Amino acid sequence: MNYSKLILVLAASSLIYFVYLFIPNNIVVNGSSLAIQPGNTVMRGILILENWNQWMPQKKGDDQKTFSLAHGPLKIISTFVATVNTEYQIGDKKILIPFVVESIGKDSSKIEYELTIENKTISPYTRVANYFLARSLKNELGDLINKAGKYYTADKSTYGFDIIKDKVKDSLYISTEHLFPDTPSTIQVYSLIDQVANYIKKNNGTILGDPMVNITQVEKLVYTQVAFPIAKLIPTNATFALKKMVLGNILRVNVIGDQKLAYKAKYETENFIHDKNMYSPAMSYITYNNNRLVEKDSTKWVSTIFFPVY
Repeated sequence: MNYSKLILVLAASSLIYFVYLFIPNNIVVNGSSLAIQPGNTVMRGILILENWNQWMPQKKGDDQKTFSLAHGPLKIISTFVATVNTEYQIGDKKILIPFVVESIGKDSSKIEYELTIENKTISPYTRVANYFLARSLKNELGDLINKAGKYYTADKSTYGFDIIKDKVKDSLYISTEHLFPDTPSTIQVYSLIDQVANYIKKNNGTILGDPMVNITQVEKLVYTQVAFPIAKLIPTNATFALKKMVLGNILRVNVIGDQKLAYKAKYETENFIHDKNMYSPAMSYITYNNNRLVEKDSTKWVSTIFFPVY
């Protein structure tokens, strides 16, 4: 009987010794995932917090900065450059978890996280419980970080639009231009569009596509150019000029929405060109794919943004 008690005491002592020797006072949990995008692209994308619910579990209520995870709510508390700091509430624990983006090459990035569970306790039960909690968090956050890597690899996730690589289909254009003191109204733009369309028809030309528009601020004036692709050469003059485009590569973005959304798509395409080390040798333009004078609801305007690129 005494030997049995002794064996039990030794076994218990060995177990406690094992717990304190092999389970550290601070348990570090970390992980990472690869995103096939340049570092600055993913850094910019991860700071768009309203998109986090695309790879995080369903957000709670109307709070776009709090998410429901397996052990409790995770809340975004701050952002800085390439880091989003979060706090995971697990029971009475508040565990800080930074998500960090690191560029690891020309076209790749690493999204990583790291957390520390403080385990300085004399209770062997608590130390073991924290150990198993850390293992559970490793699996849970590993799945999340992998979803983040897949999400930010997609161009639409990082830029907000499907940016399509295409080929220039038409090489001849008839255009006209005008300088306005301020951003031209829809009526003013369509006045120029109608002038070009009427000129082409008057000279027996054939229009091959929708009107093309470029509106650019030039110092204190707004430069506005409109054009139509045509099937063959027609006469030109001082007002209506012939433009030629090389049948090379072009980026195309389809947009349904108002002018503000179209300009956002244009801005994000410029980011795409910069991130991918491309060069745009010619002026970008927007085609008006439905008539904005007829369609009064600007949320239903259909546009396509084009950027010729090398």
